[in-house]
Amino acid sequence: MTLLSKLRDRPALHPLSWLGRDISVAFLGHLASRSLGILTFIVMTRTLDPAHYGIFLLAYAILEIAQYVSDLGFDVGMTRFVARSEREGREEETNAVLRAVFLTKLLITAVLVAVMWVGAPFVAGKILSRTEMTPYIRIAAIGVFGQQLTGFWQSYFGARLQFLRNAAFSTIAPALILAIIVALRVSGTLDTAACLQAYVWVPLVVCVGTTLALGRRFLRAQKPVQPPVLPALRRVWRFSRWIYLSNTLSVVRFRLNGILLARLATLPEVGLYGYGDKLASMLTLFTNAITTVFIPRASRLMSHDELRALLRTSYRWILMLLPLFVLVPFAIRPAIAFLSPEYVQAAPICVVLWISILFTLASLPSNTVLYSINQPHVETFVEAVALALTAVLGVTLVRSHGGLGAAFAMLIQRFVSTSLIVGWVYFTVFRRGATGKDPVH
Repeated sequence: MTLLSKLRDRPALHPLSWLGRDISVAFLGHLASRSLGILTFIVMTRTLDPAHYGIFLLAYAILEIAQYVSDLGFDVGMTRFVARSEREGREEETNAVLRAVFLTKLLITAVLVAVMWVGAPFVAGKILSRTEMTPYIRIAAIGVFGQQLTGFWQSYFGARLQFLRNAAFSTIAPALILAIIVALRVSGTLDTAACLQAYVWVPLVVCVGTTLALGRRFLRAQKPVQPPVLPALRRVWRFSRWIYLSNTLSVVRFRLNGILLARLATLPEVGLYGYGDKLASMLTLFTNAITTVFIPRASRLMSHDELRALLRTSYRWILMLLPLFVLVPFAIRPAIAFLSPEYVQAAPICVVLWISILFTLASLPSNTVLYSINQPHVETFVEAVALALTAVLGVTLVRSHGGLGAAFAMLIQRFVSTSLIVGWVYFTVFRRGATGKDPVH
């Protein structure tokens, strides 16, 4: 029996015993993917100046916002539903729901891409105050298809606890993008549009190939969706609507500073802030690995006692990594000076953003518990508060301090968000007591 089959066929009982191994597999997958992305980032920033890199970041920010708008929160909701239904042996219903989610996402994405294409001049002129962004926004619109399919397949593999397959899938597109970017730089044809085209078309091609190879399991011809599939799909949506709102508010919150810098500052400021944010986001190697494992794992836990054990285990892992995180800011300026000397002004921005992401890391286990106990609306409320705080602080600090002011606005709102989430989960799981009842069933 191969290692992959052992991981696929292991029993669902005693999920905490596999926590360390699952996080390690997920982490290695994210490490490979992120390492390839960092190499691509280095090649791009050694070729593009801060102004042209700022244009790329603005276009990609519009792509990310559109992705979450068209997602409807189905990826996380689907993960939770599939994890539970597979534990209960409802395979036929699971496949029917997967098919319905897949086709629904494709339809909604097609409509949104058409709207983005027509509305690109309005977004460029009225929202970004940069009319030259119109062709780049239209390129980014096509990329929504690839991002939506990528999210679907990552959730699919995660829900089935196929973390090795997820790691392999998540590495293919970054490897191909790096190869294309390097080839374009060697040929002397690497520019902003070429970079954006690579990030748009490569994920789409990879996902189409994955769908053709693995999608037959749930996309093959079936009878029309009937009960009990429709009630199950409605349960997915009832849970996902809060995830949808949370994710949409979150991506707008994270990309708002770039938009404010484009309106209130300069394109080089956008590029410097984006450079600092990219370096600081290396910490999401850990946050993405934790999320990949914790959402399906937490969804399989049935009592508050199990959830408390999960939280204690997760925070022990985080505390073990804390000393390493504290040392990183001291190496940021030398690293930037070596990698991209033209961006050395981004060093203080990167330090502030790195510290802010530590708060996000601290809140991740609590966030996944919210999904398991069917309280995702709490995260939605926190995201709304954080978005409002980011807007107020961002406008004030960006006008006076540019990219560094935007970084401090992010630090403050992440601290507030983490405090609210962790405090609520602590009161609910540790203080209020266990009910032992899953509110979904």
